[in-house]
Amino acid sequence: MFNNERLTVVSFEKDNFAYYFDDTKKSVNNYDSCGKYNYNSSVNVLKLNCDIKNNKVYIRKYNNDALSLTIDSSEKIFYATEELARISKFKIDNDLTDEIYNDLINIAKEGYLKVKIDDLIKTYNSKGNKLYVFVDDEINVNNVLNYSLLDSVIQNSSKEIHTIPFNSLKKSDFIKINKISSLFFKDSSEYVNKIIIYQVGNKKVKVLETLDVKSYKDLSEKIINLNL
Repeated sequence: MFNNERLTVVSFEKDNFAYYFDDTKKSVNNYDSCGKYNYNSSVNVLKLNCDIKNNKVYIRKYNNDALSLTIDSSEKIFYATEELARISKFKIDNDLTDEIYNDLINIAKEGYLKVKIDDLIKTYNSKGNKLYVFVDDEINVNNVLNYSLLDSVIQNSSKEIHTIPFNSLKKSDFIKINKISSLFFKDSSEYVNKIIIYQVGNKKVKVLETLDVKSYKDLSEKIINLNL
């Protein structure tokens, strides 16, 4: 689970208890001395073998994905994977129902106009211009708001927007496009959290729009105000 933006982990591996911050592996509060425990199955309570104030952990409910505990004097939900914890935090931060979250994450990109890098280079050397955007093959909580905005732009734009999946691009592809303009990034990692719509053609490259959505509320406002 997340505790003030930090990922915390509770573990019962090999019958040893641990409660720590994922980034530093250091124990939360004084739980570093609480390795062993006794479990009372009749009341679902773990009595930690350590001399601290909150040395009891109460199991509230659990399933394959989540475990609800009262620990350190408050109820907390821990998830089976970091991804599930991040999804939960994302939904809480943006006040999303499961239905709204599922609608966001299941963006249908099958109808997008996908092209290869050579198409962009050909357009650069031609008369007229086209719009291009580098896209990620994977939609997740880190980029879903930006891709929701992009999806709205693509569906409502009067101009065709050509998408280039950056995950499959080679180093040689980035060398090609950097030869024609420094506005393109030098590798795919720089496009992971940024969506940039380029206008390409007539030996020119222009950044037409940068999509950067901070929250679900921000997404709604930008969908209304952004037109291409």
